[in-house]
Amino acid sequence: MFIKASKSLVQPFWLLEWQGPLDHIPLASKFSLPSELEDFKRVSIAKGSDAEMQFVEQLIGGIRGIRLETPTTIAEVDVMAQAVADVFSKAWSDNATENRITC
Repeated sequence: MFIKASKSLVQPFWLLEWQGPLDHIPLASKFSLPSELEDFKRVSIAKGSDAEMQFVEQLIGGIRGIRLETPTTIAEVDVMAQAVADVFSKAWSDNATENRITC
């Protein structure tokens, strides 16, 4: 996941000591929440909910509405990518709800 460092609640560190024949270095995290975060909230769509179904339907309809000619220039690729991003953004904002995370 890529987020702004200023928004990060997790301080990642590399595990440099491990056992066994690994072909990579695992990434672990120390996790702590600052005490001033009493009302920590997240935005989500509940799995299996009506909102999830509406989100998917809105994505399908929105993507079908995008002109699907093969882009031939960088500018056309940028326009198409932005159109897809706009469909996802609108579907998310229309269907996701804010939830308060508690202890």
